[in-house]
Amino acid sequence: MFKKIKPTEILLLIAAVACFTVFASDYLRDAYGADSVELKTAERSAKSRLYAPPESSEPESGVPGRAVLDEEKININTASAAELATLPGIGEVRARAIIDFREKIGGFSSVSQLLLVDGIGEKTYEKIKDLCTV
Repeated sequence: MFKKIKPTEILLLIAAVACFTVFASDYLRDAYGADSVELKTAERSAKSRLYAPPESSEPESGVPGRAVLDEEKININTASAAELATLPGIGEVRARAIIDFREKIGGFSSVSQLLLVDGIGEKTYEKIKDLCTV
């Protein structure tokens, strides 16, 4: 009734499943971003806030002794999807989400409101907050 499976066929099946898993995880990572795998509790708490947290008054560029000038920053209220996609951790999908969110709320009043955008968690926000302005 059933055909006996040879050991080489089993190994071939295992290899196929392993390849599928690798390609699927790469696709999902590219489609949803590496940060989407992290725990969503910080994201949920950020979205549940009525108001965004206050911004720090002194942005830093990561270079000791030098603040990022406003001219070097990307204005999240006017930037195109291509400009937003140049930010670390922000690809085409998140850039589109930022634009959709800003159109929905009529523009950002602070950079910290990026935490309210789908797909932007604490880690991504920490990478980009000093590179953005409103």
